[in-house]
Amino acid sequence: MNWNDVTLSAPSNVEEANIAIYPNPVSNGTLFVNATSNVSLEIYSVLGKKVLTKSNISKSVDVSNLAKGCYILKIKDENNAVQTKKLIIH
Repeated sequence: MNWNDVTLSAPSNVEEANIAIYPNPVSNGTLFVNATSNVSLEIYSVLGKKVLTKSNISKSVDVSNLAKGCYILKIKDENNAVQTKKLIIH
């Protein structure tokens, strides 16, 4: 049996967006966005199904139509910098 040590990582030139999302967990149906520019976001179920897409967000997003549970949130700023977070709605 042969073993090789391999390190996997993302390319170093990928820029991560500097965007604050709160509150997390969400309990009142509103997700607030703190960013220096308008952003777009996509929310996915844990099964990978896209459940919400919003563009040109400056302050907040209504997520009250989403069922309670765990989601994946993908946020992109105007420079195409991306941030991915776990989002909990209860």
